[in-house]
Amino acid sequence: MISVNDTVFWSGGSGSPTCPTGTSCGTIAAQVTPLQAGESIGGRGRYTLTGALAVPSANNRAWTIKSNVLRVSACTICFLASGDALSGLVSGRTISSQGALNNNFGLTEASGGIGRYTISGTATFVASAATLYAGTPGTTLYLPSTSSQPTVTTPPMRFLVKTGTGVLVSGSTVTAVSSPNAVTTAFTVSAAPTTALDGASICGGICALFVPGAATTTPFTLGGMTANFNEWASGFTCIKGVDIAPVIVNGATPLSARWTEVVN
Repeated sequence: MISVNDTVFWSGGSGSPTCPTGTSCGTIAAQVTPLQAGESIGGRGRYTLTGALAVPSANNRAWTIKSNVLRVSACTICFLASGDALSGLVSGRTISSQGALNNNFGLTEASGGIGRYTISGTATFVASAATLYAGTPGTTLYLPSTSSQPTVTTPPMRFLVKTGTGVLVSGSTVTAVSSPNAVTTAFTVSAAPTTALDGASICGGICALFVPGAATTTPFTLGGMTANFNEWASGFTCIKGVDIAPVIVNGATPLSARWTEVVN
C-alpha cells in the first residue's frame, strides 16, 4: 500500500531517471483518481510526485518506497495503540497514531488492529515479515479472543506460565478482566512479568498451585497442634488432571494408629 508523503527510490534496470539510484525521486503527493480498471486505492495505480521526474524507457526497473506508515495486514493479538514501542520487524520506533479507517485496500481495517499506523523516526523501507511486537511491558496481558479468559475470584485467581516464553512473578494473581476490542481480550495481573510473554500458555486456578509437567511433589504439612489433645484426625484429597479439568481421585484408605509415651 502506498500513502501520501511516502518517498520514492529506484534501483536496477536500464536507463537513468533524473534522480540517481539510491537517492530520493520525490514524495507521493496524491493518487490519480478516478481509478481505472485494475487500479486500487494505495496499490496499483497512478501517482503524482512532489516534483517533475524524467524516466527514460527501461525494463525491469525496481521502484521502492520509504515510508513512516506501518501497514498491518494481519494480527494475532490486535491492540496496537499510540505510544506502543515496536520491536521485531521494526525496532527503535513507536506508534504515533493510526490512520483513518479505510476499507478500500481489500482488507477490513479496525481500530487497534488491521490498518495503517504512522510511526516515529525517519522514513525507511522494510521488507514484509510476519513478526512484529508492539506495546510497553506492564501489568496488562493481551490474548486472542478465542483463548480462555481468566476470571477474578475472591481471593483473586492465581496463575503461572505453563509453556512458551516468559516468566511471571511467583504468586501472581488476576486483578481485573477487560475486553479491549472484538478480537483481543486482556486481563490485569498483580505484577508485571519479569520476562515478556511470547506465545506462552498460561495455567490458572488449581493448576497454578502445581508445576505442570515437572517431576515434583506438593508437600502436605499438618501444624498447629496443641497440648492435652489425645485424639486428632487429618486428611487430604488427591486431584488429577489439574491442568485441564480437575478430577477427584476415587478411593481412600483409612488408617488408625496409636502410640504411647513413657511419663517419668
